[in-house]
Amino acid sequence: MDIRRLVVSAMLLPVLMIACASPSINGSQEAFSETQISQDPNLGTFSQNEREKALEDQVVQLELEKRILELEAQLSQSKDLNSPNLIDRSDIADGLELHSKTNIIEPTFDVYHDVDHQETHEPSGEQQTIDSDITSYFASTSNILSEAARVEGGHLISKGWNSPTKIETTYMLASDLGSDTLEEVKRGIDVVEDYLGIYGPYRVYIVGTDEEEAQIMAEDYCEWAYDRQDFNHCMNDQGVAIKEIAHYKGANAFAQHSHHLEKPNQSFVIGNPLQIGVGFGSKIAAHETVHIYQNAHHVYRFDPETHQVLNYDSLPRWLEEGSAEFLALYLSDKEGWVSFRQMMEEAMGAVHELRREYPQLSIRDLHDEESTYATEKVCDYCVGRLQYEFGQWATALLVEKSSIDILYKKFIPEMHLAGRDSAFKQYFGLTIEEFYAEFELFLELDINAQMKILPK
Repeated sequence: MDIRRLVVSAMLLPVLMIACASPSINGSQEAFSETQISQDPNLGTFSQNEREKALEDQVVQLELEKRILELEAQLSQSKDLNSPNLIDRSDIADGLELHSKTNIIEPTFDVYHDVDHQETHEPSGEQQTIDSDITSYFASTSNILSEAARVEGGHLISKGWNSPTKIETTYMLASDLGSDTLEEVKRGIDVVEDYLGIYGPYRVYIVGTDEEEAQIMAEDYCEWAYDRQDFNHCMNDQGVAIKEIAHYKGANAFAQHSHHLEKPNQSFVIGNPLQIGVGFGSKIAAHETVHIYQNAHHVYRFDPETHQVLNYDSLPRWLEEGSAEFLALYLSDKEGWVSFRQMMEEAMGAVHELRREYPQLSIRDLHDEESTYATEKVCDYCVGRLQYEFGQWATALLVEKSSIDILYKKFIPEMHLAGRDSAFKQYFGLTIEEFYAEFELFLELDINAQMKILPK
């Protein structure tokens, strides 16, 4: 069985149909071996525990020094991160045979598209200003983030992670699904990319019910989204999820943000989208593509010094899911797929239902991962309601205080400059804690007053 890979391009519409094997396309990351490190004569007098700790510290230090050297080399090439020398991707697209009557390009052999990131890294005007000088950019965060964290984030920025690209989104469509399924997903992604831009490279896997093809898709996904050494882990985790979509004929969906790769990329997997109804599959595709955009602007993720995950420029769960659903519904309504106002009114009904059962819970309980975990212990299903229905309405209140453009095109992409909390105060006029209190008062209003804040 073969999977049709569909590379949707304005120049090659309607689709390119390319047979898919499972080629490895990730660049390998250079690693420091323990053999190299253990040659340090100073380690000989340490106890076993001290030796292991020293080895670990040297690994971190060597990785940090490597990142600094890379950034220095990049700065010496260009003062502008738009330099084509900073990002290296190759394009393999040979062996194609054009059939002019059908406008379908078919392969004469198994082909994969690894599109050229080198020529397409194109920051917006604002991003060019922000990212044109890594050194001065670091200065804006020097008092908040450790040097190691700043280097880590700068390394990701230098690869174009938080900048839009001209690389067209690639679609992998199972052959037991038709062109109507492709269109259902594609139009949801297109409407978000038209508004926010394309971030990636971005690959979309549309899974059907054929289990053999799901296996091939899972292999391709794990080679695309993970390093070689993590392939088996992926196949035993997300690979299983992909195969289960086909086995159970499900309509599951998830996004993957592979910022850890030497050549970072983004992915989205969705199963049988037409099962949930025409229009709703498009809405889900739009929702997940908003997540692609959000995560592209999450730059400071990890501190190599402390080995801690950072919340410096990440969205709290209620805003991450709430803003994705809000924009997906709003844009879907503009396209005539779903009713924004009806879905928001239904969401408020779910909010009041949960508040009657758990009046003490609020979006504050999803402020960070620790509070989210504690909330799950009290009420597992409550987290879903808080992050979606509560989050949609919290997003609506933020939009009412600013605008859709300010939330999505200012606040989200600029969080990494001075941190999420500072950006929140700048664009919405109050602290997050003050907003939590105001949102609680908003929820006490009657539904007519609440509905009035929704944008037209």
